[in-house]
Amino acid sequence: MSHHSSEMMGDSFRQQMEMEAQRLELGATRRTPSGTVHESDEGEIRMGVAHDPRKQKVFLNFGKPVTWMGMNPQEALELGNLLIRHSFLVRGIDPDN
Repeated sequence: MSHHSSEMMGDSFRQQMEMEAQRLELGATRRTPSGTVHESDEGEIRMGVAHDPRKQKVFLNFGKPVTWMGMNPQEALELGNLLIRHSFLVRGIDPDN
């Protein structure tokens, strides 16, 4: 169904993902604007969504290893819409038309 990795990826792919995470300032912000929801809550995280038409994949880049992520209903809706948008774009379909 989908792909994931909890281990180090190949050097070139790992470097590409790390460079993008740095460029876009992805990862932990150390802020807790809504408080914490659990003792393991490390606070806010900035993530990126991208697609690769050659591989026909949509990627999420968290900028760091992540075990779980929680969000409010509006954030969940925005993430869902972003994933839908990239699923169209990866297939060469303009979702705005």
